[in-house]
Amino acid sequence: MRAACALAAASRALRRLQRAAWLDAPRLHLADAAGAELAAGVLSAARLLRALRSPPIEISLAGVGGLRAAALASLLEACSASSAPFASSAPSAPSAPSATHGPATGGSAAGGTGGSALLSLDLSRCAALEAEACDLIALHAPRLRHLGLAGVAAVDDAAVGRLARACAHLGSIDLSACPKVGDGALRALAARGGASQLHTLHLFLCTGVSGAGVAAVGRGCPRLTTLDLTGSGGATDEALFSLRNLRALGVGGSERVSDEGVLALVSSCPDLETLVLTNTARVSAASVDPLLQCCPRLRLALFAGASRLPGGRDVWRGLPLREC
Repeated sequence: MRAACALAAASRALRRLQRAAWLDAPRLHLADAAGAELAAGVLSAARLLRALRSPPIEISLAGVGGLRAAALASLLEACSASSAPFASSAPSAPSAPSATHGPATGGSAAGGTGGSALLSLDLSRCAALEAEACDLIALHAPRLRHLGLAGVAAVDDAAVGRLARACAHLGSIDLSACPKVGDGALRALAARGGASQLHTLHLFLCTGVSGAGVAAVGRGCPRLTTLDLTGSGGATDEALFSLRNLRALGVGGSERVSDEGVLALVSSCPDLETLVLTNTARVSAASVDPLLQCCPRLRLALFAGASRLPGGRDVWRGLPLREC
């Protein structure tokens, strides 16, 4: 009787997903009730993926507060299984650590042609998720290009390090509001040097990072073009001195950014398009005016709350604020 009730509940959940157009292969977005049902085990991950026309390349579970590593494991394992027929044509990735934090062998799912076809995974605001989730991602999604972990408090330097070693193609990672993330995570992201694919890094409210850690990323990630340090410990002159060729930068809310750091951007980031430099006490027109003159592509520049800067310096040319 219980099995029949569970099957009926899963069928109802699947029909709700289909009616709401949340099953849009190859993208799978689970939110609200659907995400809660997956987290609670009511909705079978394998059955859910069978409803898709092809293996998903993008999954969003953002905001599913009850999601735990066990439920994520079932979903990622199902992704790997559904991607198996396509694995031979997918790009290879280095071996990933196992879910028990040990090194993977050469024949692991993440090495060679194993793992899923998943390219984007958003777990932002999944507050109950354990650090083990990073090992599961490393094992089952070695081809990942985008990863959102904003607000996942359990994520720490060691977990990010394992991800960085396993996911060689990672181009974008959001670690905003992860209190345990520090310079060790940034050094791990920068360790690939010239081979790094990282182009976007969000560290909003990451108080555990420093200017030295950001400088390591600036030196070790030559493709980096978008960096958000707003409210983080990494918003310092030392960090700004290391940055090159950025197009979007957020360094608001810091007393450790001065005219000297902003002037460094004039020559190092001439193609800057977006700049958020709000709530600063050491930035004046002496650096902002040259920056505005020497960055012709600047479409959005915000300086609200900069106490030493006269008004009228903001630039707004229709760019959505979310791009910051």
